[in-house]
Amino acid sequence: MSRLKTELLREYQDDPETNIQIYDPRNTQSVKMTFRGEKMAKILGTLATKKPAHDDHVSGILVKRGFKYHIMAPEDLTTYTGLSLSTISQRVAIPCATPAPAVMSSLFQLAGDLQDVRDGPRAGVRVFGVINVFFEGGMVILEWNSSPIHDVFADAIAALILHITAENIGFNVAKVPPRLNIDDEHVARCTRQTLTEAFGSNSVNQETKETIVLTINGEECTVNLRTMDVKCENEKVNQIVTGIVTKLKASMMPIDLVPRAEEVVEK
Repeated sequence: MSRLKTELLREYQDDPETNIQIYDPRNTQSVKMTFRGEKMAKILGTLATKKPAHDDHVSGILVKRGFKYHIMAPEDLTTYTGLSLSTISQRVAIPCATPAPAVMSSLFQLAGDLQDVRDGPRAGVRVFGVINVFFEGGMVILEWNSSPIHDVFADAIAALILHITAENIGFNVAKVPPRLNIDDEHVARCTRQTLTEAFGSNSVNQETKETIVLTINGEECTVNLRTMDVKCENEKVNQIVTGIVTKLKASMMPIDLVPRAEEVVEK
């Protein structure tokens, strides 16, 4: 009990707003403590300027001070606490004798569109919109701002480069895979073929360039081949068809961390 008392006093000794006195009981004396089952957090700063509606998600930093919890935006951290934010920049150099075109082709297979970047005299590409890749004298340099998600994608790129180096892909032109030409029309064709194979050619009632209408177990289901939206009054059939088209598109399209310009305009 003496150690518990010491730790509690140490917890509040630097808090000028708390005047606390703690009495430790005798040895072998029973002590009953009551704790609240739920924890409440107070929203501060810019996050509190707008009242959230039902089912809205609030994203911020959770700060614990004593037994109080506060949620605030990262930019408000220095205002309400003595803490500050910092960014960790990581740089990895990987020996690679594979020619740059072979590496670029493999990166395109992994991530889709690559963005050209320039850092002074250095020229390279940006993968996934967050990781810069440079080629310098037999080395492939990866540079990125560290975060749990960015680190995972950097590991994937590093594993890819090590793989193509070990397989000597760059020294055999026949092994270099061609660039994939994946567009909305290609996805639409594959979606038509997959739905026809899944439910039979007799299930297709109507088919246009942008939609396909199916009859599944007597239920009419419409699929928009551009947006992959599924409309069906039967909830079970709707879930089955939605799962097929969304998983098909996710398996065909490269991972994209940065939304396309037309998607931003639509939102």
